[in-house]
Amino acid sequence: MSNELNHKKNAVTACIDGSQMTDSIIATAAWASQQLGAPLKFLHVLERTSQPVSNRSGAIGPGSASHLLDELTELDEKRGKLAIQLGKHMLEDARARALDAGVATVTVQQRHGDLLDAVMTLEDETRLFAIGRLGEDHEENSHKLG
Repeated sequence: MSNELNHKKNAVTACIDGSQMTDSIIATAAWASQQLGAPLKFLHVLERTSQPVSNRSGAIGPGSASHLLDELTELDEKRGKLAIQLGKHMLEDARARALDAGVATVTVQQRHGDLLDAVMTLEDETRLFAIGRLGEDHEENSHKLG
């Protein structure tokens, strides 16, 4: 591997989602960042929901309560905005904790989409990924990686 590639692959990237593993991921990533002398990036990915609420136009007949669809759409939008705000607070808390632990350089990033896609996008700049085994959406299902 060339020196240029080694220099690019310098960061520690920690994927957090608010699950029970988040505290451990923050602590582990901060420790690894210090041990490697590498900058630390916290990543929060807002994944697409598996059951979108807003597209149920075929589920009700003509002349039915279309106002219910409007309410569902509004709730879906509000849920999305709240998820963004919660993610930002989570990232800022992780940044503060890492800085308090002595990490010199900490950045945060929030993305929409799929976790795997986000990880692959950051692969060229990341030396080490810290990812929990159980994600927020499937803490009870230990057969999935999150």
